[in-house]
Amino acid sequence: MHPRDWEDPNWSEIDEPANSKLTFIPIKVDSVITPSLLSGPAINLRIPSISVDSKVMELGVVIKNGIKEYETPKNVVGRIPTDPNMLNSVTGWYFGHLESPIKGEGNVFHALPQIADDIRNGDAVYIILSTEKSEFTYEAIKSEVMHESNLKLYDVGFDSIVLVTCANRPFYDHRQIVTARLIGINP
Repeated sequence: MHPRDWEDPNWSEIDEPANSKLTFIPIKVDSVITPSLLSGPAINLRIPSISVDSKVMELGVVIKNGIKEYETPKNVVGRIPTDPNMLNSVTGWYFGHLESPIKGEGNVFHALPQIADDIRNGDAVYIILSTEKSEFTYEAIKSEVMHESNLKLYDVGFDSIVLVTCANRPFYDHRQIVTARLIGINP
């Protein structure tokens, strides 16, 4: 029974979330995971509950108007590593457009803001990152919105990832940030 139905179970429905068909080997991160196990670049990111299925590309540094910044992903999810020792891994920050009506760069994370409601309602939200050799399953544990000027990339550790998209239509001056923790591996 879904937690939203606990107050009045007579009206509960069968809870079959989009995540129900996932298979992975649950892990205890502290004792099993080593940085070398997470090696290999992510090539695909899926979030079944919001119908995201996207290729992943590594974002490089470009110079715009004399200032270094990361390139923006176009119709894919872009990854920025945050630990110089984990450049070739799945850890880091993942960026995607909410929508890009002027530049036409896609809307791969169009439904990412929905994750905040899912977490609040007690729904599990899984993010699956695939490499050539393995699939890593993460569970969203936190969602927040902050002004773009307050967004600072930091090392999230080898057992977490962060997803980022724009928020605050039509100004797009805020960022929706979803933090997820590694909970399983499918070798």
